[in-house]
Amino acid sequence: MFKKSKVKACIITTVIIFAMLLPTFAASNILISLPASQAWTSNFSQSRTGDFRNVWADCQSAYPVSGVDTFSKIQARLVNSSGTLLIDKEYQVLTEGESYSSFSIRDGYLAEKTVYLQFRGNTSSAANAVVDYW
Repeated sequence: MFKKSKVKACIITTVIIFAMLLPTFAASNILISLPASQAWTSNFSQSRTGDFRNVWADCQSAYPVSGVDTFSKIQARLVNSSGTLLIDKEYQVLTEGESYSSFSIRDGYLAEKTVYLQFRGNTSSAANAVVDYW
């Protein structure tokens, strides 16, 4: 009985420590400029161990450079240093204020130690966005 309690306590402690350290691996509240005509931004790098398949991103807010704020979504994709798409879809839609979206890296690219997130607006207008990713 005592051994099971000790194992449970060890597991719970490990989970708590991991949850506390997780934000240190994240890029938070990054302000990005989204070019007009739905052009992709330059690369935002994210280092990884290669042990996990997923990278996560979310959109805290999206708003136009000028005019009425009708933005609520942006698009994002994951590429490697040579620009090869690392996910099955062409892009994923990130909705303002929603939780993280998961980008699942395709087989054959799991060993990539650095991946790059690219973002673009959901319309042809230029905009700004605040994003998080890890």
